Amino acid sequence: MMTIMATTSEDLLHENELRPLTVDDLALLPNDGKRYELVDGKLIVSAAPFNIHQLVSDNVVALLRHAGRQHSQYRAFSAVGLSPNQHNQYIPDVTLMKRSDYTHKYSSGPPALVVEVTSDSTSLYDRNLKKDRYLKFGVPAYWIIDPDPDLPVLTVYELIADDYKQTAHVVGDEVFETAQPFPIRVVPAELTAW
Repeated sequence: MMTIMATTSEDLLHENELRPLTVDDLALLPNDGKRYELVDGKLIVSAAPFNIHQLVSDNVVALLRHAGRQHSQYRAFSAVGLSPNQHNQYIPDVTLMKRSDYTHKYSSGPPALVVEVTSDSTSLYDRNLKKDRYLKFGVPAYWIIDPDPDLPVLTVYELIADDYKQTAHVVGDEVFETAQPFPIRVVPAELTAW
């Protein structure tokens, strides 16, 4: 294995031209506010999110923690690393995982739910590549939230017969309710509220 001395994302991008990167390579980067993910050894760099994105992510974490308060084996997190192998690491905006799957670095098992809060720059990535990767990872439920303050949207995919099926698409004040992995009630308009 080749050792690198990357100290910036630019160094790592240059290194990525020479070989596939690993999760261990990501650990060499400074905490500079950017989000670094790996897809088949290729580095994906995202800028820091806008305020509305962070507000919605925080509201989803709070909603899941409140809904799951009777189910102590689950916990919701923001920006937790998921690594099915050394050449892939995804960082969903929100992850709901079992206590038994939590590690101090990154999780190598599929969580119960992942949520992506989409933006103009990440919409295609969230709706296509990430959806495909979460499916292959075995994530049973995937939510995509469009945080438009005037008309927020929640789209829900569930793993059914080895494929994701869209099971809900709710807008604004419409209600989505699920019993998996525990009872949860979501109103998109409430996710964008202060």
